[in-house]
Amino acid sequence: MENEEPKISTVEIVFITPFLLIADAVGVFLVIIALDDMGLIDVLMFPFNQIYLRMKGVRATTMLVGSILELLPYIGALPMYTLTWALTIAADRKWIGGLDTIAKTADTLKAKK
Repeated sequence: MENEEPKISTVEIVFITPFLLIADAVGVFLVIIALDDMGLIDVLMFPFNQIYLRMKGVRATTMLVGSILELLPYIGALPMYTLTWALTIAADRKWIGGLDTIAKTADTLKAKK
């Protein structure tokens, strides 16, 4: 199971990342010129993110948290979609441990006390 293939291919990363970068850039641009998108970008991006990742069989928790953070004032101006996409790719490719590793580490620390 250690040599498990990633569910998100390199080609998909190449095509989806610019799309998310553009969505984040539009949001940042609107904030810079003191306008608000009234949540329109969030309404369009949320279904795309969640449906795509669930169809691929990837845990969409990171993107869900990013979508919720996008709804918060001022935090939504940050490039959350691109950041959470990068974290999702890292978790899919096992570059970062994910929640299982964090839980095991917490259990180990509790056992040592």
